[in-house]
Amino acid sequence: MVETKRKYAKDYDGCMWGVFLILNILTPYMADDYSLMLAENIMDVFARGYSHYFTTNGRVPAHLFAMLFLLYDKWIFNIANTLIYLFFTALILYHATKGLKLSIQQKIICYLLIHLLLFLYVPNWGQVFLWLDGACNYLWTGTIMLMYLGPVRMLCEGEHPDYKSFFPFGMFITGVIAGWCNENTSGGVILLSCFLIIYLKKKKDIIPIWMYSGLAGTIIGFAVMILAPGNAVRRRIVGTDQRAWYNQLITQIRSLTNCYYNSFRYMIYFLVVTVVFMIVLHVGKKKLAVVFGFIITSLAVCYALALTPVTGGRTFFGCSMFLTIALIYSVATVLEGRQDTQLLIYSYFGILLVAFAVNFCNGFIDIAYYKVHADRREKYVIEQKNSGLTNLIVNELAPKPETKYNAAYGLTDLVNDPKNWPSNVYALHHGVKTVTAVSNDIFERVFRNGDTQLTNCRDIYEYLALIDNPKYTVMIAVNDDSSGAVDEQIVDLMSNLGLQTDLREHFRWSYIAVISQGEVINEQYANQVLNYSQSSLLGHSIEIGSSGKINNTGNFASIKIDGYDYARNSIGLNIVVFDNSLSRVVDRVAFNTWSGLEAGR
Repeated sequence: MVETKRKYAKDYDGCMWGVFLILNILTPYMADDYSLMLAENIMDVFARGYSHYFTTNGRVPAHLFAMLFLLYDKWIFNIANTLIYLFFTALILYHATKGLKLSIQQKIICYLLIHLLLFLYVPNWGQVFLWLDGACNYLWTGTIMLMYLGPVRMLCEGEHPDYKSFFPFGMFITGVIAGWCNENTSGGVILLSCFLIIYLKKKKDIIPIWMYSGLAGTIIGFAVMILAPGNAVRRRIVGTDQRAWYNQLITQIRSLTNCYYNSFRYMIYFLVVTVVFMIVLHVGKKKLAVVFGFIITSLAVCYALALTPVTGGRTFFGCSMFLTIALIYSVATVLEGRQDTQLLIYSYFGILLVAFAVNFCNGFIDIAYYKVHADRREKYVIEQKNSGLTNLIVNELAPKPETKYNAAYGLTDLVNDPKNWPSNVYALHHGVKTVTAVSNDIFERVFRNGDTQLTNCRDIYEYLALIDNPKYTVMIAVNDDSSGAVDEQIVDLMSNLGLQTDLREHFRWSYIAVISQGEVINEQYANQVLNYSQSSLLGHSIEIGSSGKINNTGNFASIKIDGYDYARNSIGLNIVVFDNSLSRVVDRVAFNTWSGLEAGR
């Protein structure tokens, strides 16, 4: 019977291995991954890790892990991350059942509950378990911290293993890394270590030297992380609340309390039930102390964030990790105490299983759907690059991720401004000049099959020369101002198109122009809202509107073809180019003629 149960446990581990591996395979690179994959070799990884400490934050070990994985094919990370996840859950089981006399069946139930609780209650599950950079920052560092706490947990149960003389040094090194992992969770590790030392001193037990050396290591690692110059840089970038510090603190504590409750309310409810059972069963002060030690640590990890502007999300990973240990330990203690409590535990397990089934189906579909679209976009980018284009227009991935199991949920996708993150690092990764993301709708209508000679051009002088072609119908509308950055060369190029207006003459005047087959159909320039419509131009209806900043109120640019507005509607010259032979729009662009002449799509 025991062998049969062990076989079931192995089969379950194999199932979890396969499912988690598939989820990793279905998760593409995203967001910070593109920033970190710019490292070219191992030496460059350490150089960038050093720079990261001074410019971004102190979590150097986690980002070193990420950059090392990003040097190689992703399948290496997929396998390693799956193994780490299984090891992580095994460590939670170890901490939650250490010192308890449980049957194989009871341990299996506890292990299954761990997976269910993590899946259902860890905020931003995909970001902390599947996203490469996120997993290195949370799953991997969480595993390191639980490994460090392993001997500490043994000592808590009264076990004093006869370690060799090098162990205090080993605990010191491990402690440094554990303290250098994550700001609030590493603080929780230090707190748990201090709790144990106080507990042992109260019992007048001998505290081994490795306990002190490990604690010293965690404090040193934690200090190195917190005192990183990059943290100060990051605070300046994020900005600060100008209110009095006590008002900020009260608001943050309130927000954290609500977030903690909303994230873990159902875990908390059942934890209260099991703790009451523990008290009724007279399990002893030590077991209650263990449960409350992990509960207090979970709360401390939460409220440590009161000193930051962050509330919830993946920063609550440490809270969920310690709260899961507390709940599983209380469940295991109740199972150990009385066999007739199994019905309660199995009922809870059944409820979680139903919730898991529904959420897993939704999450898996969300992850797989996102993967299909991400791969399609990646393939398109490579094709465009291989065709010689250097300024790429891509689609935003749509629809947006809908569940927390998708690693992209809550992360920034490629943006419309190619100078901004992460579009800028994505372009560097692919070795092109710029990558601009537009809505899926405008991408399908214009850019997927656009005129690449035009879409690849971001220089206004070159662009005005390119559209001087009778195969195009060119429609122009000004939003706000067209005079500030216009120079004589631009005026000359517009004159070559047959246009008569010198846009330098008036600040914030409205402007409209239509050029079809080399002929100027309409041109207007005035200090009022301008409109032009044509019911049939090459078989299509067009409506164009322009407003500078008339009386300092209202400004827009609209270029509608058959009722659809193709104008970017941003400051400066908004241009839509219609290919007469193809009978469709092949580009839309806005040049900031007020300042800088930058192209926007």
